[in-house]
Amino acid sequence: PINTIIGGVAASISTKALLATKLGISEFRIMRFEVVGSDINCNINGEYSMASNAFYNDLNITKYIDLNGLCTVINQLAFNNASNLTEAYFPGKVFIGGNAFWNATKLASLFIENASNVMSGSLRNTGLEEIKITSTITIDQTQIWQNNSKLKRLLIPNIKGNIQHSSILNIPLLEVLQADNIEYMGNGNFFSNFPLLPIVNLPSLKSMSYNS
Repeated sequence: PINTIIGGVAASISTKALLATKLGISEFRIMRFEVVGSDINCNINGEYSMASNAFYNDLNITKYIDLNGLCTVINQLAFNNASNLTEAYFPGKVFIGGNAFWNATKLASLFIENASNVMSGSLRNTGLEEIKITSTITIDQTQIWQNNSKLKRLLIPNIKGNIQHSSILNIPLLEVLQADNIEYMGNGNFFSNFPLLPIVNLPSLKSMSYNS
C-alpha cells in the first residue's frame, strides 16, 4: 500500500531516482511510484533520514505525508523556504534538524507530536496556528519557534531543559504557552511580545535571563 504522499512535485521529481536523492535512500527502496496529478504517491520500504536541503527553496511542494512514520530524521534545511508547503505529517519519533521548516510561511498543519528532538530555528517563521509536541525530550536550543506571526498555541508539556535565547520571540498572537517542565528561559523570549497571552503554564521554571 501507499505510505508516502508528496504534493505538487510531480513535474520536478518525475522518477524514483530523483525522489531517492531527495530522501537520501536507494531508489530500490521506493515501490509503487506513481504520479497522480501534480502529486507523487509511493511506498517506501523501511525507515529513512531525509537528506539535508531535500526541498530547500522548492516552491512546488505543497504537502508531505508520511503515513506510517518511517521518517526518523528531517535533516537541516529540509523544507527551508518551501513557501507553498501547507501540510506536513510525521507521526513517528522524528528528529527535526536545524532550520528544517524555517520560512515555510504557508505551513498551516504540522503533525510532529512524537518528535525525538527539535533543533535551533527548526520551526520559525511558519504559518502555523498551533504547535504541539507531546513526547518527552530534552532541549537546549535557540530561536526554535521565533517569528511565528500566526501562532496561537504552543503546547510542549513534556519537553524538559532550556528554551534558549529568542526561541519564542515575536509571536504576537500567542494565547496559550504550556511548557510544564522547562527550567530555564534564555534572553529575549518575552521581549516585546504576547499582548494576547492570557495562559502561561511554566510550573518548573527556575530562572529567566534578561529581556525575558
